[in-house]
Amino acid sequence: MFKFPRALVPAVCAVLLANGCSAGGSETERSKAAPSSTPQTDTGTATDTEGADTWSWRVVAQDPRTNRGYLHASKRYLLEADSSQTMRVNDRKKESPVAAVTVPPGEHLEQVDLSERWLTWVTVENSDDPSVTHWVRRLPHGSPQRIEDIAKAPRPQWPPTQALAGSLLTYTAGAMHRRCAVTLDLETGTHEKVMCVRHRKTGIGMPRLSEAGVVVNTQSEDGTPNGCNRAWVRRADDATATELPAQLPCAAFTGAVSSSTTVWNEQYDEDAPDVGAFYGLDGPEVVPLGDGDAGSEIACGDWVYWTDHAGEVGRLKRWRPGTDVEVVYRNSKRWLLVASPRCRDDRITLLQSANGQGEDQLIEALIPDE
Repeated sequence: MFKFPRALVPAVCAVLLANGCSAGGSETERSKAAPSSTPQTDTGTATDTEGADTWSWRVVAQDPRTNRGYLHASKRYLLEADSSQTMRVNDRKKESPVAAVTVPPGEHLEQVDLSERWLTWVTVENSDDPSVTHWVRRLPHGSPQRIEDIAKAPRPQWPPTQALAGSLLTYTAGAMHRRCAVTLDLETGTHEKVMCVRHRKTGIGMPRLSEAGVVVNTQSEDGTPNGCNRAWVRRADDATATELPAQLPCAAFTGAVSSSTTVWNEQYDEDAPDVGAFYGLDGPEVVPLGDGDAGSEIACGDWVYWTDHAGEVGRLKRWRPGTDVEVVYRNSKRWLLVASPRCRDDRITLLQSANGQGEDQLIEALIPDE
């Protein structure tokens, strides 16, 4: 049975399924940069309410050169990537450099993330059969280490998938006949296989992690275009994973578990893979929450947040049992939300890009007291 650190905060990762299919949330998910011209209709029983006026958003960083999604912020640090080969971490208060990474020629960066004490990234060789290396570095002054060199942790599998939350890292590992979702505690070097599949035709997606537990997606090749997908939730105090109550057969899943609920989305239209129907659990009851951006959900405390690009503007929504779906941010037509929200400490960060201008802007807001 795995235990999450109490101070752990949720992270977002967007890579879904062992065959490389993307399900949103990725820092490269630019497919959302063209919102639908047809407004979606929330068909759920939980109605939307406006709460954006109670949130105070501010710009953390703005960089016309980036246009890759690698602008991240924690309470202490700001991470910026100038290109696919160079990134730097600055101390936000002191406005001084803390760490810099330059990838050798012939490789590029992916899956960049940071917390208050750790920086993680993946280097991928530029070739048809690339080699992949997963790296971690303690902040502010640690040295880079490969994942498999930390207490003999399992070697990550292709495609590269990892997510960071506090000192806990999650990724997928294994070979053809056994694939696992793994959690690795970077402070202690201990690791655990949260869930494994034992069939060469079954893939396992990147787990979505919070202090409350993980949601894992599996996919079997059963002849359907996207395979038959299933989603599983394993809370921190549970010894095994429990399957989520799918509302659509074989839809692609992602999800997030908070202290009060589990929220997931099911991608119901193969022609619109960026749109998902969202559902939440209120005890044993399944509550429809309406459509949103597939794969954008994160857990933060007892709330789950996700983005929605229905119509001409992007919105950040949240829900927990006993409430309506609340809109906590609504951007202007100039800006498009291009990555999942991120929960760090007592704040939410959003990455948005200027429509047609290639300029990235990272904004954040402190979560209001209730």
